[in-house]
This record gives sequence, structure tokens and C-alpha cells, in this order.
Amino acid sequence: MSTYPDTCTVRLERRTIPGETPDQVRAEIEAICTRAGNGRAAFRADVAVTLAQAPSDVRADAPIVRALDAAIRDTGERVRVEGMSAWTDAALLNAAGIPAICFGPGDMSLAHAAEEWVAVDEIERATRVLTHLALTWTAAGQD
Repeated sequence: MSTYPDTCTVRLERRTIPGETPDQVRAEIEAICTRAGNGRAAFRADVAVTLAQAPSDVRADAPIVRALDAAIRDTGERVRVEGMSAWTDAALLNAAGIPAICFGPGDMSLAHAAEEWVAVDEIERATRVLTHLALTWTAAGQD
């Protein structure tokens, strides 16, 4: 004989993308719950946003993006401009009007893992890029 609990609590993390608001996300989840409850009189879902953090977005043609792109190329590294599903403090800076991007050594899939590590040669390569970026950025009089 099977037994079923009378309630179930589901907590999920739904990250926003640039242009989305927490209210839009809540409405999206409410609509999913409404569809799930169709034809089930006993089904009830309460949706609450308990934490909302704005996504981070910087234009691809922003000065800091162009400068990092040049520093990467100038040091012989391969350029990859892509989004991240992780949230970083860069979002706080971007929300304050300070363009901030993420760049560094290592494999993002290892970040915050039980065994987090970065190869020394990747640290050295990132250091060369960031040194070049800092020197060219300050020489150009950028803020």
C-alpha cells in the first residue's frame, strides 16, 4: 500500500536574464502551476519570490569589453565572449552603472566544487592578460 503526503514544498532557483523582472518570473511559474493544476481540484500552489538578484549585462561594445578583447588577442589567447549562468558581484557594479565583466583562469564547472582547482599555467596566462589590460587601460586614460 502506498501513502502520499498531503503537502509538498518545492523550492527552485530560476535565474533571470537581462530584461526580465522578478514579477515576470513569478508570473511564469504561476502559469506553470495553473496548467499543472488543471483538472485537479485538490491542487493548490503558492508561489513566492524569496530572493531576487538582477542579472548582469554589459554591452559587447563597452570600452572594458573591447579593451579586454584586445588584451586577450595581444597576448595570444583565444577570445570567447559568452554569458554565465552564475551570479557574481559584477551584477551589483553593473546595476550601479559601473561596467563590470568576468574574466579569469580555470574551469567554471569546478568553481565551488568539492575539489576546486586551477592549473598554474592558466593563472600565469590570465595574469599576462590582466597585466596587459591594466597597462593599456591606464595608458589610454580610461577610468
